[in-house]
Amino acid sequence: MNPDLSIFPMMNTQDVRGPDILLAIEVADSSLAKDLNLKAGVYARYGVRELWVIDVNRLVTHVFREPADGTWGVTAVLEADATLTHASAPGFSARLSAIQAARCAYPNLAFSSSSNLSAASATIVPGGKIATAPASRRA
Repeated sequence: MNPDLSIFPMMNTQDVRGPDILLAIEVADSSLAKDLNLKAGVYARYGVRELWVIDVNRLVTHVFREPADGTWGVTAVLEADATLTHASAPGFSARLSAIQAARCAYPNLAFSSSSNLSAASATIVPGGKIATAPASRRA
C-alpha cells in the first residue's frame, strides 16, 4: 500500500518501512471508507507515525497519531479552516478552505487529487527542501 504522499528521513526509498514514515497522506474522494478503515488500520499496524486522510468532498482532514499495538492512540477531524502542519516539514502549512477558494476563483483549472501524487514519493532533506523519487523506486 502506498500513500498518495509520504514524508520520511532521507534514505534509499527501497529501505523505507512503516516506522520510518513520519507522515502519510491519503487524498480521498470515492475511496474515503477504504482509506479511513482498511488503510488506516494497515498504517497503524506497520507503525506509520502519523496519517492524514483528506476528504475532498467534505473538506475535512482525519488525523491519526501515536500508533500503538496496531491501533491509533489519537484521532481527530479537522475542519477546512484548520491549519495543517507537521514538525517534519518546517514552513509547510495548508488550509483546505484556501484550496477550495482557489478552486472557486479559477474554475477553468483542474485540481487533481491522488492520481498525480502517486507518481512520486517526497522526502524532506536537510534545509527543509523536498526531494522526490519516482513511484517505481518506492518501498
